[in-house]
Amino acid sequence: MIALIEQHRPEVAELCRRFGVQSLEVFGLAANGAFDPAHSHIDFLVEFLPDDAGSMFDSYYELQDALEQLFARKIDLVTTSALENPDVIAVVNQSRQIVYADAHKSGDDVRARLTDLKLKDADITDAVAWVRNGPARG
Repeated sequence: MIALIEQHRPEVAELCRRFGVQSLEVFGLAANGAFDPAHSHIDFLVEFLPDDAGSMFDSYYELQDALEQLFARKIDLVTTSALENPDVIAVVNQSRQIVYADAHKSGDDVRARLTDLKLKDADITDAVAWVRNGPARG
């Protein structure tokens, strides 16, 4: 993930909370290391919280505008439900990286994704707890 996204993570999290985002992932050039700061746009994959589905239309465009202002470049915002072509899904899945995940809603989704990666049960449990509660304080 490019430094530009990393340095704006707190602002991105605030935008995601404001617009009812369940998860936001970066994919493409900004995720795979081929990003050109002078020319590249940023591709994001977004999933909105189910209870905000009625206002998703407005939230989608407002989030896209806010991200374009924050990063000062074009943003391609793709909803997870819009991905239907298996070839496109495969390409997106090769580079996608989580930028934001709603801690209270996304634990089951994280568990499913980690299970698909064939991780040990203890590692999956730890990762889901981290998503729901944040990193352990020691």
